[in-house]
Amino acid sequence: MSIIFILPETLNRTQTDMTHQVKKRSVVGSYLHVFRNKLFVIYTLIGSMAYSGLMVYISNSPFLVMEKGGFTGTQYSLIFGANAVGMLIGTYAVNYLMKLLSLRQIVKYFSIVQVLIGLLLVVVVWANLPVNFMLVLIFLYLLPTGVLFPNTADAVPLSFHKDSGTASAVFGFSQLAVTFIVSAIIGLIQGGSVTPMAMALFCCALAALVFSIFPAAKQSVKNSMEVPNYLKV
Repeated sequence: MSIIFILPETLNRTQTDMTHQVKKRSVVGSYLHVFRNKLFVIYTLIGSMAYSGLMVYISNSPFLVMEKGGFTGTQYSLIFGANAVGMLIGTYAVNYLMKLLSLRQIVKYFSIVQVLIGLLLVVVVWANLPVNFMLVLIFLYLLPTGVLFPNTADAVPLSFHKDSGTASAVFGFSQLAVTFIVSAIIGLIQGGSVTPMAMALFCCALAALVFSIFPAAKQSVKNSMEVPNYLKV
C-alpha cells in the first residue's frame, strides 16, 4: 500500500512510450534480441563465472574450514565474516576504479589477478600446505570478485535501452544455471578432498579471463542513452 500511495513514479513519458513498444514484441523476440548482443553475452558469462566462484566457496567453506582446518563453529563464523568484508572492500573500490579505468580494463585486470590467486590455491593444495594458506588466498580471491560482479551486473541493463528487464532476467538466470552446473560437478568428484574446490575456483577465474579478452568484450556499450565514461573503451 505504501508503494501505491507514497512511492513516486520515476518513469517519464518517453520511457513509458518505449515500454509500450517493447510490449508489442513477443517474449521470444525479446530474448533473441538480448542474445544477439555479443557484449551482453560476454559480460553475462564473466558475471556468471564470478558468481559461480563465490558460490563454490560458500558451499564448500564449512568442509574446508571446520573439517579440514579443524576450526570451531565460532571461528568459522569469523573467517566467513572476514571474507565477506573482503568482498565489500572490492565492491567499494569500484567507485574509485571507475574514475581511472574502463569497464573492460577493470574486468580484464582483476580477472588476471584472480587467475593468479586461483593458481596459487591449486599449488597450495597439491603441496599439502596447511589450510591457513588456503584461507588467506581465498580472502584475496574474493576481493576481485567484489570488483567483477557489480561491474558486469551494471553493464547488463546499460547494454539495452528497451529490453533492460529481459537482459537482467537472463543475467540472473545464467548465474544460477552456471553455478548449478559447477556445483554439481564438484559434488560428484569431491571425494573428501579440497582439490576440486581449488580447481573450480581457478577454472572459474580462468574462464572469466578468457571471456574478457574476446573481441566482443572490446566493444563499447551500444544504446540510445548516454553511456557513462567508465563504460567507454
